[in-house]
Amino acid sequence: MKKKIQLILIFGMLVYLGYSQKVVNEVFSEPKFKTSFVKRLMNENFYLVNKNFHWKSNYIKYFAVSKYFNTKNSYKTDLLTIGNDIFSISALSVYSFDLPVNINSSFFTNSSSSIIYYLPVGIKLPLLTGKYYNLSFNSDFYWALNSDKDSQKSADYYNTYYTSPNEDTKYNNVPQIIDFRLNLNLSPTNWLELSLFGGYRNQFTEWYGTEYGVIRYSNNITGSYYGLSLSITTLNKNNIGLDKWKKTKQLNTLSEYNSFLNIYPKSHYSKEVSMRKEYLYFKPTIAGNISDCESYLNVYKNGIYKNQVEDRIEQIYFKDAMKGEIKNCEKYILKYPNGKYKNQIEERIEQIFYEDAMKGTLENCERYIAKFLGGKYIKDVQERIDLLSFNYAMKGSIEDCNNYLNKFKTGKYINQINKRIETLNIEKISNEIKYYERAINGTIDDCNYYLETYNNGKYFDLITKKRIELIKQEKKNRKNIDF
Repeated sequence: MKKKIQLILIFGMLVYLGYSQKVVNEVFSEPKFKTSFVKRLMNENFYLVNKNFHWKSNYIKYFAVSKYFNTKNSYKTDLLTIGNDIFSISALSVYSFDLPVNINSSFFTNSSSSIIYYLPVGIKLPLLTGKYYNLSFNSDFYWALNSDKDSQKSADYYNTYYTSPNEDTKYNNVPQIIDFRLNLNLSPTNWLELSLFGGYRNQFTEWYGTEYGVIRYSNNITGSYYGLSLSITTLNKNNIGLDKWKKTKQLNTLSEYNSFLNIYPKSHYSKEVSMRKEYLYFKPTIAGNISDCESYLNVYKNGIYKNQVEDRIEQIYFKDAMKGEIKNCEKYILKYPNGKYKNQIEERIEQIFYEDAMKGTLENCERYIAKFLGGKYIKDVQERIDLLSFNYAMKGSIEDCNNYLNKFKTGKYINQINKRIETLNIEKISNEIKYYERAINGTIDDCNYYLETYNNGKYFDLITKKRIELIKQEKKNRKNIDF
């Protein structure tokens, strides 16, 4: 049973410590400033929204293979394509189509023809741009640059690709094409890119095949399609505004935030910058002094942390009062007559008066009694007054002892005082006899001393007569001297 109780106590302590640490972290850790996801998405991914925070790219695609899915399935191979967000140009593109003619197999399919295009160009309208993707509307133009023209029939072109050409099959007027497509590029690395696309291909010059002079088909590659592409590339993406923002956050200084606002005064991060700047003004006040707090309030009169800073100022006054003197307490009361620490300060003031009384004189004790008539230390102070009065009486006269008895009728030291009075009376009697004998046998001055000291003494009348006799004798002696 005892072990179980110990385990429960240890577990409870661990839970408490964990919770305490959590509270400390929440109070003193930097707040989480975040610009909303929607704002970042709109400003950093929608190309037409905020030009300062676009992801801009340029690339070299060394080799790309595309697969088209439609009624006329085809492949496309691009070699050495250079481009950016709005323009691209390739050194060479090879289309390979499935055709309804009897020809030998090509590199890709068993029944296809490959058409070579040199320097196809494209333009783009970026829609969404991100670090690892972009979505754009593309338009590409492919024109046939004849590299092998039949000198006998100028309309016949032979830039189609066969493994074993059939001399009886002709492909006339290799077609020029415009492609319109929506293209989604995914780039998980800087050297590999996957593209998903869908669009419409328009053949705007004739292309037809003849076999033994008979036209077998024409305009067979116009139509919609979808597909995917894989490419080996060198991709460079950058976002100048976002890079500046990341650097600014990392350095986290007022000068950096001001610099950012000067460059991008109306960016979607402006509100976050303002909040971070305010926090930098606020942060020193957490453990700082009144000057730090006033610096914050001068800049942010109605700031987010106004209440915390004002609480911190009151807390500083409170701590100074609790460690300091009466004047520090009075300073707090003057500034915060209804402050949250008012009760503690009033208790501190009473404590200071009490400490002065317990270490000081009767005057200090009486000052406490006058200010805190119903104070919580009243009994201790009264006992202290009793003690001090007793000490004074024990060193003083019978009159001082009587004063003590009159003041403390139920005092702690009544018995000692009464004994002191007895002792003083004995001493008084003994001294009176001593000074009586000196006066009765002495001079006028000795008589005067007795009479002044013992004005109610036992021998007062005798000494008075003695004094008169001595005065008369002195006068008589003076007359004799004069004669």
